[in-house]
This record gives sequence, C-alpha cells and structure tokens, in this order.
Amino acid sequence: MPALGVLAIVFHQVRTWPQTVRILKRRNAEGVSVLTWSLVLACNVTWFVYGIVFGDAVLVVNGVFTVAGAAAILLAMARHGAAAAGQVLWLALATVAFDLALYWLAGQAALGTFAVGIAMMMFAPQVIKVFRAPVSGISPMTWILILTSSVTWLAYGFASDQPAILVSHCVIFPCAVVVLARIAVCSRQLNARLVS
Repeated sequence: MPALGVLAIVFHQVRTWPQTVRILKRRNAEGVSVLTWSLVLACNVTWFVYGIVFGDAVLVVNGVFTVAGAAAILLAMARHGAAAAGQVLWLALATVAFDLALYWLAGQAALGTFAVGIAMMMFAPQVIKVFRAPVSGISPMTWILILTSSVTWLAYGFASDQPAILVSHCVIFPCAVVVLARIAVCSRQLNARLVS
C-alpha cells in the first residue's frame, strides 16, 4: 500500500502542471473551465484537511502540492484574463474555514462526505464546457494524467479501505475519459478542415 500511495501522489502532483504551462506558453485558456479548477482547488484543500483528521500522511502530503497545482492553473488563467487572482486565496481560506467548521460541528464522516461530494462534481463543469466551447486551451496531457491519477487513487482507496476515495474516483475517471474523447474528436475535426 505505501507504494500505491506514493504513485498516487506522483500522478496527482504532476497532473496540473501541463495545463499551467500550456496556458502560460500559448497565452490561451480557451475551453478551460474556471469553475472546474476552482472546485479542484476547494476539493484539494478539503482532502488535505480530511487527511489531517483521518491521520493519513498520503492525503496530507498530496494536499500540500495539489493545492499549489490547482492554484497555479487559476493564477495562470488570471494572468490571461480568464479568472481573478484574488479569488484563489479567498477560495482556499474559505474552504479551510468551512472544512474545519464542518468537522467540529458534524465530525469526520461529514467532512469525508463533503470531500467525496466536491470531488464527484469538480470536473463536471469541464465536461459540459468541452461540448460548448473550443478546446484549444485544454491540455490533453493534464487529462491523461487525471485519468492515470484516478486509476491509481482507485487502487489506493481499495487497498487502504477508504470508500470516500473509491466513490469519488468512480466519477472522476469517466469525466476524464469524456474530456479526452472530446479533445480527440475536436482535434480530428480541425485536422480534417486543415487538410481539405
């Protein structure tokens, strides 16, 4: 199980950086959902707090770096006018305050339920957006890494007997598949137009 945890952390850490680099390099965030990455930031903060409460070092270590990764995407988007930079800090602080209040008022199970809930819905706005907007700003590598990360977290959740991790990745996995499929279809359509 420790090896699965390390692998899960590695994939989870690197998944956001191709998107950040793509936005900064191409100066294009077209098709990238601000709402998705705001929810990813809130979700990662919640899993970090959950890891502290649950005493799971894998989730704590993972949380530190994934919060930074999601914040980097939002800040890159802000740099190119697609998001507000100040919202990143306020969102993170508000999420920590909410998570701690939820834990103190309702306990660990409520915090776990909230973590699962936000994880289950965080990629939905991106799934919707890939059918409504051009996808030129979306990094396929980020979504390949999200897919790979999800498979690894599924294995870790099963091995560590943590249903909260299992349930959330049963939704994240198909979201990543849909986004990747849509990017592939749009890429083929663009290539066909360029050839003809």
